[in-house]
Amino acid sequence: MILLLTPEESFLPFLQGLVGENVAIRRHWDPAWRSAQPLDVVKASANPVPDIVVVGPTVPEDIALDWAGAFDREHPDVGRLIIAPTTPDLLMGAMHVGVREVVPPNASGDHIREAVNRLISASARLKTARPAEVAQRTNRVITVLSAKGGSGKTVVATNLALGLNAHKPGSVCLVDLDIQFGDCGSTMNLEPEQTLADAALNASVLDATTLKVFLTPHPSGLFLLGPPQSLVDASEITTTQVKAILDLLVGIFDYVVIDTSSGIDDHAITSMEFSTDLILLCTSEVPSVRAMRRQVETLDTIGLTRPKRHFVINRAGTRVGLRTTDIEQTVGLDASVEIPSSRGVVMSTNQGNPIIVSAPKDPAARSMQELVQLFVTEDDDASLDKRARKGKR
Repeated sequence: MILLLTPEESFLPFLQGLVGENVAIRRHWDPAWRSAQPLDVVKASANPVPDIVVVGPTVPEDIALDWAGAFDREHPDVGRLIIAPTTPDLLMGAMHVGVREVVPPNASGDHIREAVNRLISASARLKTARPAEVAQRTNRVITVLSAKGGSGKTVVATNLALGLNAHKPGSVCLVDLDIQFGDCGSTMNLEPEQTLADAALNASVLDATTLKVFLTPHPSGLFLLGPPQSLVDASEITTTQVKAILDLLVGIFDYVVIDTSSGIDDHAITSMEFSTDLILLCTSEVPSVRAMRRQVETLDTIGLTRPKRHFVINRAGTRVGLRTTDIEQTVGLDASVEIPSSRGVVMSTNQGNPIIVSAPKDPAARSMQELVQLFVTEDDDASLDKRARKGKR
């Protein structure tokens, strides 16, 4: 179903003619909405929740963006289309609020129909591909993504997992889904005897108890599901097997952190289908920033918009890199955390002792802690304080 928000009554039959009578369209409009809070507009119009929402034409640009952003916060799996003159400010604002389609009012009927059909298809894919249980879960599944190699993705994933484990020991699993060249194990000085390849071979008979046989414990209480030890083993792992394994892990652990290969492959898409959160990581170099922009556009195109996005800039603040404001404008996301360049990160990685543990006062480690705090709950902090007080007795 399409929700149409516009004062233009004549646009409803026009749009209906483009998409056909098999697609239901409901037009809502109240002149008072121009001065109402965006969330109030969403609550008043989105009952039932539509598949996509079309804002415009003749809705002011700033109001259209506010409404689209409110829909993104309240119903992130609803596709959003704005019909308005495509100014640079509108296009940049649309990127910031996750709008996938912006079409000018004078566009051809074919152009509008194709944009609507893309949104409908993306919404259908998201609903069928994503596990139904994700919406009801209270635990967090965090996938770390980077468009280019060398961005520090594995370093961020391992430090994040150890930082979360400090709040809830034994309740965190790190999955190395860079199945060809993953090195989470070496980053934490672990040599897994059983790997993802072994678990995949037994995926059809695994349960919550037997899966733990394939996990490697870290002295901190963290668990690691390491990558295959050979490219041959890696090539035999299917997305069906990965889905079965992740489905079990999210039922066992409060936090599942997933490291992925660079770019977006089938296994990364599988992990995102289970994810509550995405960490989108790039450095301050131009190629990394441009690649991240394309990656964000790709996620929007394939309909992976439900997981909450956290944009992280690694090795930020270097004299040779771009400024944070320029990076944010290019990517279309505000940075959640900036991790400064640090020699300590290199040293800790080489030693297999992540910096969040080995040098917690290092500026990079402090930024890693900021990242951790994005995901811990008040209950986690209360539990940590209780353990700390008990240890002092």
